[in-house]
Amino acid sequence: MDNSPTKAPFLFTFWFIRDLIVIVILSPLVYLLVKYLKIYGILLLCIIWFFKFYSIVGLNSACLFFFSFGAYFSINNLNFLKVFNRFYYPTAILYSILAMLDLITKNTLIHNAGILVGLILLFNIVAFGIKNNKLHISVFLSSASFFLFAFHEPWLDFLRRFLFVYIKPASELEFLFIYFIPTLFIIALSLLVYFLLKKIIPRFTNIITGGR
Repeated sequence: MDNSPTKAPFLFTFWFIRDLIVIVILSPLVYLLVKYLKIYGILLLCIIWFFKFYSIVGLNSACLFFFSFGAYFSINNLNFLKVFNRFYYPTAILYSILAMLDLITKNTLIHNAGILVGLILLFNIVAFGIKNNKLHISVFLSSASFFLFAFHEPWLDFLRRFLFVYIKPASELEFLFIYFIPTLFIIALSLLVYFLLKKIIPRFTNIITGGR
């Protein structure tokens, strides 16, 4: 494992847990920031994260921004879906464009823009599904969420790299295929592995997933 500041460990997703613990400890400061700086404080954190103005081990700018972003909505009793519902169609179009550009350019700013737009789009898709009785809360998916988070990397990254080299995409459709299909495949694989573990060794599975 390379411990240099510029590289993450093999299972880099677990660094998020460490950063989350740190930000929870600092949550009183986040509350003060939201209370006194309001939306301007959130915009400042967004800019810091978006342009990667700093890199501090244990206080990741992404974790700080998104935690504070969620805190802003909670503290001010705002509903994500009501705020972002009007942006469904623009974000659907924009995210498709950003997803292709992200694969082609590997540009950090385009990638971050895709995260923001994709987040808003996801809120709207879920809201639409629930409103029209297309989506329902799944106990299985809820319990599998942490396992999916922990298991999906590095397999997703490996599969995308493999397909990129093997297919050598030259069209927008091929780029979209490499972006979305591996994601769906790894999600399905992760859920299958979780299901089998729950059936075969349920106690062990409960331990490694925190008893979810």
